[in-house]
Amino acid sequence: MYHNFSKKRTNHLQLKRRINHFASFKDPAAKVFLIEDENENIYRELYSVYRPHYNHFKSSGLADELIKKNWVIPFEELIYPNDSIILKTRKIPFVSFPYEWTFNQWKDAALLTLKIQFQALKYGMILKDATPFNIVFKGNKPIFVDISSFEIFNPSQPWQAFKQFSENFYMPILLVKYFDSTGNEIYMNNLNGISLNKGLSLLPAKAFFNFDTLFFLALPGKIRNTLKDKESKNISKKFTLKSSMDFAEQLFSIINKLSQSKLHTKWNDYYEKNIDPQYLQEKEMFVNEWVNEKYKDSTLIDFGCNTGYFSQLLAGKVQQVIAFDDDMRSIDKLYLQSKEKKVNNIYSFTANLSQPTPALGWNNMERQALKERLHADIGLALALVHHLAISNQIQFNMLADFFANTCNELVIEFVPKDDPKVKLLLLARKDIYEWYNWENFMESFKTKFNILKEHHFFNNRVLVHFILKQNEQ
Repeated sequence: MYHNFSKKRTNHLQLKRRINHFASFKDPAAKVFLIEDENENIYRELYSVYRPHYNHFKSSGLADELIKKNWVIPFEELIYPNDSIILKTRKIPFVSFPYEWTFNQWKDAALLTLKIQFQALKYGMILKDATPFNIVFKGNKPIFVDISSFEIFNPSQPWQAFKQFSENFYMPILLVKYFDSTGNEIYMNNLNGISLNKGLSLLPAKAFFNFDTLFFLALPGKIRNTLKDKESKNISKKFTLKSSMDFAEQLFSIINKLSQSKLHTKWNDYYEKNIDPQYLQEKEMFVNEWVNEKYKDSTLIDFGCNTGYFSQLLAGKVQQVIAFDDDMRSIDKLYLQSKEKKVNNIYSFTANLSQPTPALGWNNMERQALKERLHADIGLALALVHHLAISNQIQFNMLADFFANTCNELVIEFVPKDDPKVKLLLLARKDIYEWYNWENFMESFKTKFNILKEHHFFNNRVLVHFILKQNEQ
């Protein structure tokens, strides 16, 4: 277990340059930082004002209980010579942000927050905030990372973070439930939360038939009105530990009942209905052969992974798979399948490669752009290039530059212009793609990569294994 609450004194961090985490400035209790030239760990320095809460978190047994349940990230305590406390945790290999999650990822993150809230109350503590940015997915498991979010329970106050939970969990979940990725786009432009007035006006009429949803979304206003009533003498009775636990349990039940209607998109049943079995078998054989045991310590990115057929195929051969697609239902299917099969090294999320997630927050530095987070030893881009080139007019040289800046090796598939799938893309547009051919594709990629292997399928598609040229590394 990676946690140690002993008085382990150290001063080695003083000798190295700290790099403050850009999103840490909002926390009055702690500062999160990295250490220059160190890639494995992340640190949190606790301010003296937070010390009583941290001491209770540790001494009450709550920290041990949450770590044992794998709900909170394990940490090691370091004590400086001046008695300041630093908590060291291992980095998660890849961090996706809430506006890149699927419906069930949103739901699981919200349920974990409520489970932690309930457990904290049992130990006389409460979560002071309830933002989805406190949650990081480690494979298919959400884990709580904001250790300085726990405070000693005050019976004279309700759960003050409930408004934040409503606007940053409950409302986004409902919008994603009804509108898929559009819900994420709305949240991405409202990172401090989707106000109830705005969110309720966006929901479809059928959402208003759910009494529980309306009641819990209206409740924050009622709580605020209660707080404003300074003459109230019964407020401490209203917010006992038991009533607060009952409230968390009730809210958990409401969120847990939420589900999406089944929807067959263009892509989430692609491998069942829209692919030639002979071609799939042949491609599977070569991908399996090329991505072999020598990559067991590697990170693989599956670009445009669809439902993750090849992500799941290769998950047992590499250390971790980063898998994404812009079809939310396809990624949700991958997420649920990886949970069901207990494959916990696939980091799945939604993103559109033609317009990837930008850097967001204050000064565009709080939340990293996708391109800053995407780095791997080997990339997989199967049946993807024609979509980027034809649908988005992204030139081959632009694609070669992108992949060269993202991975050291690349297994990529070229789909020729006479392929039925390309012809389908060209049906509704003028053919201005004279440059879209095998020769130009290879010429562009050979400026950045050397060829390791090449395979031509019976249907004229081509699979190529590239390795980055030495001068590009």
